[in-house]
Amino acid sequence: MNPIRCLPLLGLVLGLSPVATAQQHPRLLQFDAPERNLDTVREIDGPVRLRYEFTNVADKPVVLLDVHTQCGCLEPTFDRKAVEPGGRGVVEAVFDPRNRLGDFLFGLTVISTNGDYKKFNTLIARGYVVNRVPEWQIFHPYVLSDLFRADVEAVGMRRFRIWEQMRTRTREIRLYNTSDRTLHPRYESGCGYLKMSGPEEIAPHSEAVVVYELTPCYMDPGPFVIRSSVHADGTETVIEVRGLID
Repeated sequence: MNPIRCLPLLGLVLGLSPVATAQQHPRLLQFDAPERNLDTVREIDGPVRLRYEFTNVADKPVVLLDVHTQCGCLEPTFDRKAVEPGGRGVVEAVFDPRNRLGDFLFGLTVISTNGDYKKFNTLIARGYVVNRVPEWQIFHPYVLSDLFRADVEAVGMRRFRIWEQMRTRTREIRLYNTSDRTLHPRYESGCGYLKMSGPEEIAPHSEAVVVYELTPCYMDPGPFVIRSSVHADGTETVIEVRGLID
């Protein structure tokens, strides 16, 4: 058989299949607003209740079988009582912003049936959570001094092999100026094998990135702790650099 003559028939079959499937399994529910934008949610205000109202657009009664969520912070509730054609129903969900921070986008999958087949509807909840703890404290949890907090407790160089002692490893620490003053820091690496660099000026309530470069040639094998420091406004902020050579 000439394969070229098969193409129209194949195309006809493939072209009709989706249409036939769609006709056999039309949608069951139509939600008024399947996506909810909560904008800004404050954690201290507690849980937020969401309502997704729908209409049965099928020609038979429809039952909600289940509602799956993508996050444990969403707790759905719904009625399994059959909704008649043209009837109205609702899926509710409670969003708990506890211990959350920043943008969120979660989905709920509604599974329904008219007794002949199942259909899936996706519902969306999005917004932004303002945590009860200020963001700068969350992202800089370690208090290093009266002037600075940081994203890490110490700078970890981790493990060097003996044959890696001529290599330079770079790490950084993010310092946050907690004061109301502009600081002009002075950096002391505390070791000739270590280079330390950072901005000459740190504005009030802002972050600064301090970079460390360590070339451990001729350092003794074993664990090491190098005591570096940042001097500003008469305050010394000690930052340890830790690692291992073996």
